[in-house]
Amino acid sequence: MYRLEMVIDVRSFPTANSPTSRQASLNPSLAETGFGYYYLGRELGGYRREGYEAYTQTLPYWQGLNSWSACRPLPVGGHVRRTTPLAVVTPFYRRSLRIEDGKSSTSSMKEGLGG
Repeated sequence: MYRLEMVIDVRSFPTANSPTSRQASLNPSLAETGFGYYYLGRELGGYRREGYEAYTQTLPYWQGLNSWSACRPLPVGGHVRRTTPLAVVTPFYRRSLRIEDGKSSTSSMKEGLGG
């Protein structure tokens, strides 16, 4: 058992189809069950114009990592708060794919999966 104590939301867009997964609902829901909630999607979320790998070399990214570390203070007993990221990963077959003619399409990926 991991005994998680805090959820770090790293979604760039903290919305969801399910009302219970939206940022406005998560914080109070998690608090009721004894979990902490902290939003770092602006600093650590995806969807970067310059690409995520390039973004990891910027100051805002490193500030986000430092903020994550600050969510894990060492209280008097020497206990580190156990955290987990909350992220949404789009299945690869739903992502757009750049084709040689410059158009974006997901149909070729679905066809490759037999769909």
